[in-house]
Amino acid sequence: MTPRVDVVVLTMGDRPEEEAHAQQTLMAQTGVQVRVCVVGNGCTPQVVPPGALTVALPQNIGIPGGRNVGADALRAAGAPADYVFFLDNDACLPRPDVLVRLVAAADEHPDAAY
Repeated sequence: MTPRVDVVVLTMGDRPEEEAHAQQTLMAQTGVQVRVCVVGNGCTPQVVPPGALTVALPQNIGIPGGRNVGADALRAAGAPADYVFFLDNDACLPRPDVLVRLVAAADEHPDAAY
């Protein structure tokens, strides 16, 4: 069974090149099914992978608030994943197996926080 991971990408729309790279590394993940929500924290998301949900917040509500909005949107879309991952719009996943390895570690150590 392939693990499903809901991913929230938070953006203020100020790093389009970095964001495109971050999303490219996200969509290249193997061994997991990824569903994405891009949250514009005070903006309308411009860099969005195909099939992703989007939320445009009229004002910046901060990182925790924006992440919560994205997680809520994914849950409201139905069939929430067993895992939620938050990816900053200027970060990248250095290998295509990062998410599947995190899922395996979480399964092996359910009391740990990542």
